[in-house]
Amino acid sequence: MTNNDFYWYWFTNIAGIGVKTQKKLLEHFGHPSTIYNAPESEIKGILTTGQCKEVIASKNQKKIERACLIGTNLFFSQGVTGISRKTCTVI
Repeated sequence: MTNNDFYWYWFTNIAGIGVKTQKKLLEHFGHPSTIYNAPESEIKGILTTGQCKEVIASKNQKKIERACLIGTNLFFSQGVTGISRKTCTVI
């Protein structure tokens, strides 16, 4: 998985963060990697307390990589062949 794939996968799978909040975060930070590496204090200024907790709790690299691989395995088991297992991206 590339760094870019990792950050986008993480960003799009944060519990409690919907499309409107994702847009707000991207407008402020520019890229999921910047959000991932932002200090908690900066994230708190943009999100509700609950959303901030979800973002902080979701920053577990091994768990994200494992979920990405499990997700691609689920797609392959259903006959989808257009996803790269190595990069976790649609090909």
